[in-house]
Amino acid sequence: MKQISKNMTVIDALQVDPRVADELMNVGMECIFCMAAYGETLQEAGYVHGIDDAQMDKIVADVNQMLAEEPEAEKPAAADAADTAAAQPEPAKA
Repeated sequence: MKQISKNMTVIDALQVDPRVADELMNVGMECIFCMAAYGETLQEAGYVHGIDDAQMDKIVADVNQMLAEEPEAEKPAAADAADTAAAQPEPAKA
């Protein structure tokens, strides 16, 4: 199972799953654009952004919860086309 920890460097956390970047951005950590991402841990980066230990613990727990949940499987394009065709009314017969 994929997980992050506050002791991982930011770049290591970002490499766990692409969705980690969105979660960090949502809490104001725009670390994906920073060179310090290669040397700072999530905890250290959090301090820079005014995030304390308790807040970082919650962020990490929320991200790990998100990672534990399987993303919704995408339907193949053919299935979407079939759904669209099925929803179309039949043409009126003369």
